[in-house]
Amino acid sequence: MASPFRKAPQREIVFAVTVLTFLATANCYSASSETRAITLYRGSAEAGDLEAQNGLAAIYLERAGDQHALKLAVSLLESAADQGLAAAQFNLARLYETGRGVRQDYEHAFQLLLRAAGQRYAPAQNEIGFLYLEGLGISQDYAQARTWFERAAALGNVAATNNLGAMYAQGLGVDQNLQMAFGWYARAAEAGSAIAQNNLAVAYLTGRGVEANLPLGVKWLGLAADHGNNDARYNLRALCHTVDDPPVACSERQISTASYFQRPGAKVLWKSDYLE
Repeated sequence: MASPFRKAPQREIVFAVTVLTFLATANCYSASSETRAITLYRGSAEAGDLEAQNGLAAIYLERAGDQHALKLAVSLLESAADQGLAAAQFNLARLYETGRGVRQDYEHAFQLLLRAAGQRYAPAQNEIGFLYLEGLGISQDYAQARTWFERAAALGNVAATNNLGAMYAQGLGVDQNLQMAFGWYARAAEAGSAIAQNNLAVAYLTGRGVEANLPLGVKWLGLAADHGNNDARYNLRALCHTVDDPPVACSERQISTASYFQRPGAKVLWKSDYLE
């Protein structure tokens, strides 16, 4: 059965920062970076360091199509998860949700997430909220979804903060409240969520929960687009193609104002109110 709410097209597995990621961020990446990262992690992982096991698994999972590396990753995560590492429990749960390297099993994923959430691991609390929202591995329960999102948001989880906004925007288990939705979106957007930045932008453009403000709408669309949000890129193109006096951002980003969006009577179908 189709979900009654909108969500981001892809919700990928999130892992702790690895040495490989650090090297890339620090502009130290080279063809040998992965080898060096594996060398740094492997000794500690074999000695029983749980964080190293989780980090090494993350590196192996970056090897798309490598089934041997995938098996090693699952084994490492199972070891660290069994010994109580919340990050590994969360990452292993996401594998069970997606069926990557294991048989898809939402119920087992939910149990792993509960273990991680019990350690106040906010990403797991947010994920539990998402499973309740969609009814995967458990009965759909909007009230429980909101409770778990609130717990994660209280711990500073940006995704959960945005998700609360989407619940209020769409009236999922709560009375629709666009002002409340705007407030949650604003918090998540300020904290760096590209999905929330797009959601906030559309609120400003359409006057949903706040007075319409084109400059602020364009500002937040630009930020979300710069952070890689494809819906924001679509919305920005739609805006540039339909307004009578396109904002300067359109020319700055070299967005043409000639488009099928301009056909008589055309309405923009804004892409917003996504969960993450």
